[in-house]
Amino acid sequence: ISMCDEESDRDKFFLTRHHWGFTPDHPEQLADVMKRLKVELPTKGWKVVEYGLDSSPNKNLSLTADNNKKGFGVHIVHRGKDNPPKLAVTVVSGCYQVPEGQRVDRY
Repeated sequence: ISMCDEESDRDKFFLTRHHWGFTPDHPEQLADVMKRLKVELPTKGWKVVEYGLDSSPNKNLSLTADNNKKGFGVHIVHRGKDNPPKLAVTVVSGCYQVPEGQRVDRY
């Protein structure tokens, strides 16, 4: 659970982030998976806003996409030089307001 931005009231507004990694049985297929995500996500209502090599020393391939209708964004990084190679995934929600009389639980 995070603040939406520096100017929002942290007691009323929040967003969620969820991070995880995925190591497939056949990591050599991850580059193709990233290409397929770039092509197929837009057919499911996602807008790819960034795709390419990141600025890290490993020059990981990364993809960032937003789904404004569902209020989520995703950032996927193909960490091809890790042993074994994997995908690092972060999903971020839109900004939500806490219902009246309730408060944000910050884990």
